[in-house]
Amino acid sequence: MLQKLRQSEFLKSVLVLMTASVVSLAINVLISPILTRIYSAEQIGDVNLYTRIVVFISTIATVRYELSLPIAKQQLHAFHLYRLTYRIALVILTGIGIVGLLYALIKPVDTYSMWFMLLVIIGAYLSVWINIGTNWSIRTKGFKRISQQRIIASVVSNGLKWFFGMIGWKTYGLLVSLSFGYLASSVLFILDFAQQKRTYRSFKANKRMRVLSKEYRQFPIMSLPHVMIDLGVDLAMASLIIAFYSKADFGLFSHAYGLLKLPIGIVGQSIGQVFTNRFSELIHSKQSVVPLFLKTTRTLFLLSIVPFTVLFFFGEPIFAFVFGKEWATSGAYASIMIPWLMLNFLLSPISSLPMILGRQKEALIIGIISGAGQLLIFGALPELSSYFRLSFEHVLWAASGFQSVLLLAVFSIYYRFAQVADKRLVRF
Repeated sequence: MLQKLRQSEFLKSVLVLMTASVVSLAINVLISPILTRIYSAEQIGDVNLYTRIVVFISTIATVRYELSLPIAKQQLHAFHLYRLTYRIALVILTGIGIVGLLYALIKPVDTYSMWFMLLVIIGAYLSVWINIGTNWSIRTKGFKRISQQRIIASVVSNGLKWFFGMIGWKTYGLLVSLSFGYLASSVLFILDFAQQKRTYRSFKANKRMRVLSKEYRQFPIMSLPHVMIDLGVDLAMASLIIAFYSKADFGLFSHAYGLLKLPIGIVGQSIGQVFTNRFSELIHSKQSVVPLFLKTTRTLFLLSIVPFTVLFFFGEPIFAFVFGKEWATSGAYASIMIPWLMLNFLLSPISSLPMILGRQKEALIIGIISGAGQLLIFGALPELSSYFRLSFEHVLWAASGFQSVLLLAVFSIYYRFAQVADKRLVRF
């Protein structure tokens, strides 16, 4: 068994990413109790709103063509798609920047809003490099590069958050720290792109890029609306929580939500990136994909069951002890969200399955149902009933229950997709 583990390329790749993920996660967890004693819930709410906007814009900018990089059949085609994605993103971000500038000229805004808009565009531009570079590295199995940028970004961002907090920059410090974190994370990918560009410079690209843009048009047509719904719902949720309750409530919620999403964004993502690469290889070589599906899910369940269970029962006292008494409410919110986000953790690595199997339409329908349900819960329930209007916890219980049921159904659907794919592979 040990010999098989040593020879397993899948497990080796996961280990490389997991090592960096654990280091990055440790840095975030260790410094978080310090930051929560420097920054208020309202200030953390501001920076989490900023992050949501950056992610939303950077995702729209690439129109999801970056997801085609790991599954393109030829290496040259993949690089042409790399260049195409970057060019599209540059045009879109430039357009957004011009619109923002015109808005500021027509309707003068305060200094904070100007800095906020500027840092959003900078953060989105750098995030584009990270998104494209990560998918290119998945294709080329450059998992060490992905690991290095994660650690560098975590060290730079968290170190600056502490420094700026100590000198009293507060919200400005948080925003600038995140921007420098994006910069540090993107450097390795930018350097790699420059190297690859020299390698492929003798190949004509424009005509081929037009052909490839049509060949992989399912990503902007099907995947982009899906992710826009997901990220748009996140932004809408933030706005609704602030509108019906307060920015401090959003800060407490987003702090808990962000900490619970860390395993999804780091551990789950590490396995997911390897899963995408390996799943694509199995499809191309006409091998069974169900065992990989089950193995990935089982691994994640074993990793998550203990920490998520502990937080479910003891979230409030744990948060109060670790982050300070004023963050106990955030722990209560975390306990409520455990069923929802544990299931999300289990599904996150296999979320690329519909894309690989050409099931984006079904994934889009699921996304619409999920987004509509959350918006109705956070937007309609407080309006319809004082029971929900007077208690954010009541709304959160409703959202967690709805999402838990939906995610269980999604898992069953994805498993069925994998089974159908196996039957087709056997038939042909």
